[in-house]
Amino acid sequence: MSDHLWMWNRGIDGGGPQPELVRRVAHWLMKEPDLEEEALRATAVGGRIEVTRRTLAATFPPVTMTAPGTPTPGQPNAGATRTLELRQIAPGLGQAVVDVDKPGLYRFDDGTLRTVAAVGNPDPLEFSDVRATDAKLKPLVEASGGTMMWLSDNPDPDIRSVRPGRAAGGSDWIGLRRNEGYTVAGINQTPLLPGILVALAFLVALGSAWWREGR
Repeated sequence: MSDHLWMWNRGIDGGGPQPELVRRVAHWLMKEPDLEEEALRATAVGGRIEVTRRTLAATFPPVTMTAPGTPTPGQPNAGATRTLELRQIAPGLGQAVVDVDKPGLYRFDDGTLRTVAAVGNPDPLEFSDVRATDAKLKPLVEASGGTMMWLSDNPDPDIRSVRPGRAAGGSDWIGLRRNEGYTVAGINQTPLLPGILVALAFLVALGSAWWREGR
């Protein structure tokens, strides 16, 4: 709360780290995660996980690591837990390094703070081959009488309506099949006018015609 920090910039009494102190205090007030005094982090690096704990206490609480998955008869080690003891690498900063051989999401809990670390590719099937291809859908398209077209070869194809049994595409056009299938879910009928008004209007029209004819 001092208003004399500017004196550090002037070098009075040896000066001081005024810009760095103000920057760190501002980020701490904005809840910058890297400046939290109590923090638990886990970072996956290759086949290992580095667990770091920042605290103002004199000792570091043990961290419980939970492996990914749920225990099943076929995978008894899935979801297994392990206790990690952190060693101090700097004042208020502890670290533990653990080797892992199974991809997935590892969870860490020291009783107060929790964090997770993802090991390996989270979507191996989706990223195994990201090239565009028609090989997967082509058998289904041919079996249903459809057609496939690369927009890079024909960026503006003609869209036509075709009847069932007809070809559903060509070299420069794509057909949308008119199956003409529908389902009637219900019918709601509302008369245009009440019956009495219709009868009255008919009598008025009849009388008007008779009167006109009589003249």
